[in-house]
Amino acid sequence: MATARPKLNAKVPKGKQKLTEAQIAEAQIAVHWKEEEYYHPSKEFIAQANLADPAFVKKFSEKHFPECFDRYASLLDWDKPWRKTLDASNPPFWKWFVGGRINACYNCVDRHLAKYKNKAALIFVPEPETESPVVITYQELYKRVNEVAAMLRDFAKLKSGDRVTIPPRRNPLRRLRRFLRRGLRPPRRRFRQSRPDLRRRLPP
Repeated sequence: MATARPKLNAKVPKGKQKLTEAQIAEAQIAVHWKEEEYYHPSKEFIAQANLADPAFVKKFSEKHFPECFDRYASLLDWDKPWRKTLDASNPPFWKWFVGGRINACYNCVDRHLAKYKNKAALIFVPEPETESPVVITYQELYKRVNEVAAMLRDFAKLKSGDRVTIPPRRNPLRRLRRFLRRGLRPPRRRFRQSRPDLRRRLPP
């Protein structure tokens, strides 16, 4: 028995739509995703969460903005305290913690050595699932960061305030901390242009 040919441009019923190559490739990749598992927090962890405390939530209400963020900033170690929490005089170029000076690398690494030097500071999970995760303790991270900081100072002749770029390779966050150790300024975005393009785009 002959069947009628479908009309051109006719809508395909749901469930019978043909997948594009991109959708097929995405589905093939998704099979290997381990992140699809869900890990729900325990009741004890939920009970101690800050947002479970109405008094804490009230402290961060619009009525207390922006001074409410002083509470978070005070959890860090500052070389010089800020004189103003937020300068909104030139929107959209807002400035937070005006006048303050802080070493991000010290806050990320150094101040944890006394108590957590043998704890994991970084757990790098490679994209190929056949490779094992790499665990770096705070002590090891401190050593590596200082080695590269010394290299930037002695061989690259970089000084505090110089601007550097971070190659988009594995573990860029560790490289960023090494730059911050020397007081270097990272760019506001990651670049993939050639060196001549970078010279034209980056400010002096």
